[in-house]
Amino acid sequence: SIGCLAVGLANGAFWSLAPVFTASISTDTTLAAWFMTSAVIGGAISQWPLGFMSDGFGRRKVILGAALFGVIIAASIVWLGDDVGFWAINILGAAWGAAAFPLYAVSVAHANDYADPNDYVMVSSGLLLMYGVGAIAGPFVASLLMSYSGAIGLFGFTAIVHGLLTVLVLHRMLQRASAPDKQHIAFGDALATAHTASCVYEEEYQHNIEADSQQESEAFKPVA
Repeated sequence: SIGCLAVGLANGAFWSLAPVFTASISTDTTLAAWFMTSAVIGGAISQWPLGFMSDGFGRRKVILGAALFGVIIAASIVWLGDDVGFWAINILGAAWGAAAFPLYAVSVAHANDYADPNDYVMVSSGLLLMYGVGAIAGPFVASLLMSYSGAIGLFGFTAIVHGLLTVLVLHRMLQRASAPDKQHIAFGDALATAHTASCVYEEEYQHNIEADSQQESEAFKPVA
């Protein structure tokens, strides 16, 4: 759940404030579109490789590596500051997205490794709630940092969040062993349980409809 909260903090800040960051680099308004698209492409490309790696090497190792890579990329962006070209910032954006965006799915898969199959929907809805809390708080906290350090503070904030996640994962790896391999579910199956709020509501609604229909059919069942 902490992983999903961290992802919400970093990604929520990115989606809300990345255009402010790109505006500080260039007056070309299309840079924001290119930069955010690059990040999405990076995340889309890396999601499945990281997922399959988490099946083979362990969820926490992949979360640790992705979070650490996110820190390195964000620190590079902060270090370069405004002195960065069009292609360089888009490549860095793609690299940041490749590290940051798959973290939610891998975190959900990690949580489901320890959950009972009957609790997958409940667990996923709780993780989604944690992500939502982070996505709400992230832009606000990042904007406070940006007011003191400038627009570059956006990636200073994500570096801090991913850095704290790295430390937490390292601590957990030292405190508790990973779930046995036999408890792991395939990454693709874990994605199927990463419901959005609407999916969870839809499932509950359908379940209630089926229950009501069954009760009505029993109520009107003719007496022999």
